[in-house]
Amino acid sequence: MSEDRVIRSGPFKGKTIEMASTAGVDLVRDVAEDFMREIFEMGPEDYAISDKSELGGWPRTAPLR
Repeated sequence: MSEDRVIRSGPFKGKTIEMASTAGVDLVRDVAEDFMREIFEMGPEDYAISDKSELGGWPRTAPLR
């Protein structure tokens, strides 16, 4: 599936992650934050959880990296 992501390094190298819908993530926000911190070493300010909407619909407040 094109929406799946394969982890490229670390203890979970080669494992596939399927992105969740925001409805499910909203129910377990703390779990999502722990997951992102533990797996990707990212804090809440470092990522966005989306419902797969197009980025073109979001206001541009900062340059994309």
